Amino acid sequence: MENRGKEKNLALLQFVEDVVFKNLSKFGVCCELVALEGVKTEQITTGIGYLRKKGWVLKMWFTKKAGDTDALKALQTYTKKLDKKHGTKAFRLFQQADMTLLLDG
Repeated sequence: MENRGKEKNLALLQFVEDVVFKNLSKFGVCCELVALEGVKTEQITTGIGYLRKKGWVLKMWFTKKAGDTDALKALQTYTKKLDKKHGTKAFRLFQQADMTLLLDG
């Protein structure tokens, strides 16, 4: 949410589900927005459909087409290392898809 830049469509739940999630699923990356405990599903968006910053999490899983659980574990390892090493710059580096950090051991 914080790193979507000027792309306001990425804050619209319908766009995220109909375009982003649908296209990712073609490659075996499945996503779902899930309301946190105590939050009703309809409370994760504003009245006009924009996602709120709090009250939900992104649930993600990979099918065999995308490498199944091994690929997801690799992505988790990568993002944890990226965050630990680069902190606030991590998302910018994630956008660049530079995986050389995994070579650091």
